[in-house]
Amino acid sequence: MRRIGADGEPIWTTEVGERGAVFSKPGRCYRTSVSSNAGLKRYRLGQTGADASVRTGFGIFGAPEPWGPWTTIYQTDSWDVAPGESCSFPTTWMSPGGAVPHLVFSGDDSFSVRRVVLRLAGDEGRGRARPLRLRDRGDR
Repeated sequence: MRRIGADGEPIWTTEVGERGAVFSKPGRCYRTSVSSNAGLKRYRLGQTGADASVRTGFGIFGAPEPWGPWTTIYQTDSWDVAPGESCSFPTTWMSPGGAVPHLVFSGDDSFSVRRVVLRLAGDEGRGRARPLRLRDRGDR
């Protein structure tokens, strides 16, 4: 993809040197992962902070298409653990309706999984989500 056109549709290119960005967050783009949430017909982007070894926080973003437009679902500048090298929402670890995905990340250099419950506002089919609270298994 080269860029988004004035009509909101992607403009494609076969030239690698002409590719464009679909997401930008200056000073925060470290490692990014995107997964399709079929139950909500949305895409989820997970992104750790600029330094995986400290508690720099992370963000979760959503979009109707893999090229955007991306909106912030959850963003924090600090968290209870260092976010690690990566974070993602594996599609096999999502509920059938999509409202309960699991965040998999490498916090504090460990294999970490946290259950996420998306509280949906309005039409569930569109997947509009309000801010969420990520809970540790001991925080029920």
